[in-house]
Amino acid sequence: MLQFGAPPLLAWVLWGMAMFTLLWVGALAPRIAKLPFGLPHWALSFPLAAMAALTLRLAVPGSAMAVLGLALLALASIVILGLLAGTVRGCATARCWRRAGGRHPAGGRRGAFVSGLNRARPPATVPAPTGRPVRPGASRRPTPRLSAPRRPSAAG
Repeated sequence: MLQFGAPPLLAWVLWGMAMFTLLWVGALAPRIAKLPFGLPHWALSFPLAAMAALTLRLAVPGSAMAVLGLALLALASIVILGLLAGTVRGCATARCWRRAGGRHPAGGRRGAFVSGLNRARPPATVPAPTGRPVRPGASRRPTPRLSAPRRPSAAG
């Protein structure tokens, strides 16, 4: 942004927005930490890394802002390493393959991932002409025709 000739004021406005986002995610961190490890935990990484990068870009070397940028970079690195370790641990124990209901998609077998599309699903209900739901394959009365069937013409 600054390399394209944007005014420094715009960069500082964006820094303020990044700080707001970082504080917002920081406020959500205790709630996210109570969840079983999963994708929501990775939401912590981007605001922290973006804030560190922007702070280092705006800092004058040797200033307090440069020290803050380095501290944010170190914190972001530690958080991302922790997230990576949690992801590896979750994949090794097959927890990352579980669905929201806590059931493994391969029917409880560990180590084998089966897509949800390959599993047998109960048939969906389809509305009958009468408005009552009917399972596919169930018997129902035929729909009355509104007009006579067409007969092939001899000119044809």
